Amino acid sequence: MPCVGICYERSPVKPGMTIVEEARRRRCGSAYLKDRCHARLARASVSMVILLHMRKKFYVYIVTNKKEGIFYTGVTSSLAKRIWGHKNKVVNGFSKKYNLDKLVYYEVFEDAENALRREKRLKRWGRDWKIEAIEKFNPKWDDLYNNVVS
Repeated sequence: MPCVGICYERSPVKPGMTIVEEARRRRCGSAYLKDRCHARLARASVSMVILLHMRKKFYVYIVTNKKEGIFYTGVTSSLAKRIWGHKNKVVNGFSKKYNLDKLVYYEVFEDAENALRREKRLKRWGRDWKIEAIEKFNPKWDDLYNNVVS
């Protein structure tokens, strides 16, 4: 008898749903299949979700147009994709207006909360502090985009 339950692979995760709530969504129309088929698959899926969640990184970054030029500080979970967007002027806004497409500084975080906290702190920093941080991290003010992509 085929499974008629809800599976991770077939049902999207709702925003804000915890891993435990997502695991409880797995149901099966047959008690036999639920015990034999889904029990093993459910454990594997929950483990995969936890691993994927643990591996996700968050980045705080600074882009500029030239050495000691205008700065934009941002936060993202996909640095390569976000910098590609800055370089290709995908989003209308501050970075497009001032041609900010050179990645000169970034930090990696394991969780979004700390990344957002750090972004807010960097945005409050004075210009001289930002320049000092960039020069410690990237003394030549090279575009770090190729390092991130490779």
